[in-house]
Amino acid sequence: QEIKETLNKGNNTFLLDSYEILQSGQREKPTQIKYTCKINNFVKSYNDETYFNFHLDKQELKYLINDSRGNVPIEIHHTIHEITCVELKLPEGFDVTFVPDNTSYSNKDFGFSIEYFKNAKTLSMKKYFYCNKLMIDPNDFGEWTRMLKFLNKSYNESIILKHK
Repeated sequence: QEIKETLNKGNNTFLLDSYEILQSGQREKPTQIKYTCKINNFVKSYNDETYFNFHLDKQELKYLINDSRGNVPIEIHHTIHEITCVELKLPEGFDVTFVPDNTSYSNKDFGFSIEYFKNAKTLSMKKYFYCNKLMIDPNDFGEWTRMLKFLNKSYNESIILKHK
């Protein structure tokens, strides 16, 4: 049950099909979870175009700084090195007409990269997010906020499929 809650994307149409835990119990290595899911009614269509956003989970945005925070550091419970891969099987009769640009932001303490990959039958997205600190100091708020706003801008971009 805990795995299902961890993988849930906060959408009541999220259906976990299967999952596999890789490298579990090896403390010196990251835990990997491979899973397949279905999310009904997640794509949006308008005229002959279909829009799909790969970014199902935007959990990093919970660390955006509230103006009322003042000089209180942001506490992060553990360092983060998270890789998210999403693969979309391209439906028959559609062409990909728009893929967002690859993007990244990095410094020694935190950052991200988002890359898109296309082949004949699939379109994939790989996101890497990292934070090497347990506390974001008020001196770092400016750069931290710039990074998260840049990430949020990337989160708002969708791929576009068009009927052939």
